[in-house]
Amino acid sequence: MSEPDEPVEEPTSVRKWLAWFLAPQVPAAWKIIDSLTLPPTIDRPTVTLTHTRIEPVPAAPLSDSLMNTVTVRVTDPHKDIERAEAALDEEVTDLIHAVKGSNRVIWESAEKVKTADDGYLAWDITIKVLSTDPPTAPPAQPEPDPAPEGEPAA
Repeated sequence: MSEPDEPVEEPTSVRKWLAWFLAPQVPAAWKIIDSLTLPPTIDRPTVTLTHTRIEPVPAAPLSDSLMNTVTVRVTDPHKDIERAEAALDEEVTDLIHAVKGSNRVIWESAEKVKTADDGYLAWDITIKVLSTDPPTAPPAQPEPDPAPEGEPAA
């Protein structure tokens, strides 16, 4: 699996970009929500994204690059834990392998959790996303004064 070809213009926020990047990596039946909020009930595997940290890039601390930590939570709708585990384990592993193929995304860890409010089984995958601000153009330099006629230009 690879980075998506469409849309041509990538989203600018880290969460929106990651949702865009993950869309072709997960089964079509999954729902991706680019925020922390899980709906009160879910009827299919649901991915939520929580942007938790922003740091300088250690190898390039003076660059415009930033390293963003995002928790990707994959939640299964089954209340039966065995059924939820069977549904999630292999697909989450496939998702991790797909993410490993990107030069902008690094997966750090994955931990199985139960959501606090509703008891759904989920995987929290910690991902690092490299982001860069587009470089700003240097300020315009004034044009040199033209040389008077008959004199060479400076």
